This record gives sequence, C-alpha cells and structure tokens, in this order.
Amino acid sequence: MELKELLKHSRSYRLYDHQALISQDLINEWIEATRYAPSARNLQALKFATSILPTTNDPIFHQIKWAGYLPDFSPTLSQSATAYIAILIDRDLTQSIPSIDIGICAQTILLSATNSGYGGCIIEAFHHRKVNEILNLPKNLEVSHLIALGKPLEESQIEAVHNNDIKYYRSSPTKHHVPKRSLSEICIPLNGKD
Repeated sequence: MELKELLKHSRSYRLYDHQALISQDLINEWIEATRYAPSARNLQALKFATSILPTTNDPIFHQIKWAGYLPDFSPTLSQSATAYIAILIDRDLTQSIPSIDIGICAQTILLSATNSGYGGCIIEAFHHRKVNEILNLPKNLEVSHLIALGKPLEESQIEAVHNNDIKYYRSSPTKHHVPKRSLSEICIPLNGKD
C-alpha cells in the first residue's frame, strides 16, 4: 500500500473481531520496525510489553477509557482488542522521555499493523498503576501508552471539519466519523505567498 493510502486507513479503531487473533511473531515484526525510527539523543529508552492472551487482555481492557468525545460509548469484552502493546519508559535509562519518541514509535506500530491488515488505537486514558500491576513489570519500567490491536469491526470515515467542530462521532454503532482540517487550514503561507 502506498504511504498516503496507508495513512488514510490507519485510524483509531475501538471495536474488534474478538476471534481474529494476532500472532506474537507478527507483533514482534511491528515492534521491530520501531528500531529504525528516530529517537531524541538516540537514547532508545522505550521498551515494549505485549499481551495476546485473555488472561492479561481482559484485565487490561477494563482499565481503559475508550473515547473522550463519546461518553456513552464503550466496547464490550466480545468486541475488545485481541492484542495490546504497552509502550514502556525505562527509568534506568532516563527520567524524562521526549513525547516525540512515543509518538513516532506508536505511529510506526499502527502503520505496520495497518499494512498487515489489522487496526489499532493509541491509548493514554487508562489506569496506569493497575496496568503496570497486570503486566507485572519490573520497577524501572513504567507504562506510558497502550496500543490496542485487532481486526476492526467498524468503518472509520475521514471528512471535512465544519464550523470548526473537530469532535469525532458515530452515525451508527460501527460507523465512526473523523473530521480533519483541510490543507489550506493547516498550511500557512509565508511572506504573503501561497
């Protein structure tokens, strides 16, 4: 898939086919791709923990807040992700990680998953301490973000922003709409030139 098409298909999915499992080998390929991504000061202080089993997936699922603009929306356990990748900060290597490193790695994983026919959602709204406990992590590792992964059971449609309203919404239980600003709104001309 060409990069622009890959980016268009890499959306935040929250409903998944619970029967479509993802192998650890495939997840490892997606994580492997992050090794080639830039890292501030080349610190490479991010680590990754994966979950592909219900014994950890189900407890993690219950710690997540799924959609800030949709307060009544919550997937059921039967629509939950079949894998999670926890992005970890190794506190033995640094006390502060540039947020750009987290974003680059998360996007790299999502694009890799999309290219393999899966989808995901980068999540920061979850009970961090409880997820650390569920994953039984060493003290030096701290969960920064989660990436939920699976075969999407929903369609995500990009559309134009109207009246400056950027809130995503659903027109049906499985149809998700994501307003995006136009190129002319985000590209600022310099010196009065287009």
